[in-house]
Amino acid sequence: MNNIFSGFDAAALAEAFGVEIETAVKLQQESTKQGTLLSAVQGLVGLPPIHI
Repeated sequence: MNNIFSGFDAAALAEAFGVEIETAVKLQQESTKQGTLLSAVQGLVGLPPIHI
């Protein structure tokens, strides 16, 4: 099952969130039914907004 991050390039996600590419790939692969994605997203909540 895909999630909202699966449609983005991993390098772009990594740059946007300020994380390693490996972390971005994990965000793309995890299902929302698993706790790992939720934990990763909760860790990003405190980051400042992204201006494109």
